[in-house]
Amino acid sequence: MPGFFCDPAICDCVPIVGPTSTPTPTATPTTTPTPTVTPTPVVVVDHLKCYKVKEIPPVKLQGIVDLDSPQFGLEPGCRIKRVTKFCVPVTKTVDLTQTTINKQPVTLMPVIGQALVDDYICYKIKCQKVDIAANVTDQFATRTFVKFNAQELCVPARKVP
Repeated sequence: MPGFFCDPAICDCVPIVGPTSTPTPTATPTTTPTPTVTPTPVVVVDHLKCYKVKEIPPVKLQGIVDLDSPQFGLEPGCRIKRVTKFCVPVTKTVDLTQTTINKQPVTLMPVIGQALVDDYICYKIKCQKVDIAANVTDQFATRTFVKFNAQELCVPARKVP
């Protein structure tokens, strides 16, 4: 009774004709080249483009807000006033042939933010100054910031018809 013998060397099953016969390959093993896939760059909408705006009619907001952040802690008693900007999420492409820092070519650093979907409205604020120093890296450079003085608070917003 014929059966089949699977030979891992040729990755195929071949018929066994009789008890004393030698397996005969039914197919020649072929090697399929692995296709090379060029990864598609992941585009993350992680930048905000802000526009200076004028309200019609202006909303005359005046209030006090307490702000709390992991970087600066609790900042109580900040004064909030008028709208200053409207910001929308965008992507950006840097033309490295036209971009320099201190007249030297730029090598972008791999700093990617969280994906943004909301628009933002920014309000003028006034808080007490924060006396700390922070080293910060973005896509262009690493720098040290001192004398933090809050100017704006940007809050999520939605366009309505």
